[in-house]
Amino acid sequence: MRIGILGHSGSLGKILLNKLNNPKYELIGISRDEHKQNQIKQDNLTQYLGDIRDLNSLYRLGKCSIIFNLAALKCIDIL
Repeated sequence: MRIGILGHSGSLGKILLNKLNNPKYELIGISRDEHKQNQIKQDNLTQYLGDIRDLNSLYRLGKCSIIFNLAALKCIDIL
């Protein structure tokens, strides 16, 4: 089963990756953080750099049975 995960390198994404660490799943992960992606090592995961605001990034998911959107846009205003 092919599963897409947007935001796979974040806090929730890492938890989901651990739950889906099984060769019967083909995982496709998209996130913006190259540094965090380099820290993730999982045989059934293909990682892409991308942004949910960019439609071309989302096309990398291809045909998935399930897509999890765990991506977050963080903006912290400092007064």
